[in-house]
Parts: sequence; C-alpha cells; structure tokens
Amino acid sequence: MLIGFAALLPDHVQNFMRAAELELDERFGTVTAIEPHVTFKQPFEGDVRAAALFLDELGASTAPFEIVLDGYATFEDEGVLYLDVGRGNDELLALQQRVLTELPAAPGEYEGAGYHAHATLAAGLAPAQPAEALAALPPSPRFRFQVERLGLFVRLEPAWIVYRRAPLTRGP
Repeated sequence: MLIGFAALLPDHVQNFMRAAELELDERFGTVTAIEPHVTFKQPFEGDVRAAALFLDELGASTAPFEIVLDGYATFEDEGVLYLDVGRGNDELLALQQRVLTELPAAPGEYEGAGYHAHATLAAGLAPAQPAEALAALPPSPRFRFQVERLGLFVRLEPAWIVYRRAPLTRGP
C-alpha cells in the first residue's frame, strides 16, 4: 500500500489553504483533494499497520515544534503551487530521517538534504499557469505555528486519506 508521513496543520492554516485551493480549482481546474499538510516522508510502498504503530511511537517521542510557512512558491516544471516552509525545518528533516532509519522503507526520490518542505495548494498547472495562479491569490501569507500532530496518509484510489493521526506528546 502507498503511504506517507506528514505534519498536520492547525485550523487557521487549513482554512486559508482550503479557500486558496477552491479559488485555484474554480479558475484553473486544479483539485487538491488531500488534507492540507507538510510531508516529511514521501510516499512509499509499505505495511500500513506497521506504519500506524510507528506513527504512534513517533508522536509519543516527539515534542511539538515550530514551522513557518512563508509565502507562495512553485515547482514550475511540475505545475505545483505551494506555501513554502521557511528555513530552519530541521525538525521535519529529523522526522524524515527517523522514518528512513527506523521503518523498513526504501527512500524516495526527494529524500534527504535535497528535500524541499512545502504545503501544496495546487498541482497539475499548465506551464503558463503558475504566474496567473499566483496573481489570483490573496497577498502572500506568513504563518508561524506549532505542529502538534502528525498524520499517516494512505492512497486509496483515486484519493489520499489520513488513515491515522498522532499527537506530539513528548515534553521539552
């Protein structure tokens, strides 16, 4: 089964992203049907039950940490528009490394130092659309918040679902 790990976002960020996604869908036909999140382990084939147990352990051994989403950006070659995770995402990379070393799974194409953390707003934009899509959105936001829960995403064709949530509970 195809699974992935992500940081789940607080309500105010989720609400902003869903409004932006709706605007982009109405104008450009892009649909992002997955719950807003910041992926820290790219999707891979794995055992969802083992991954769910691991997620619980990961949440119990991880303290809440800060993320900053700082403005819009694009992966133009891929037709993706996103909110950019600002510098200092060491906690996300540490979570990624734990999954890679502690859960038997092959690394994905974008793992490690080359991974660019982000929160996707739209995918599937045509080559000429990213600039137009950026212009359709409200002024570039900056969100600073504590990540308080992680999610395990599972691909159930044709969509992704949050199969399991885990609160971050380790104290400082």
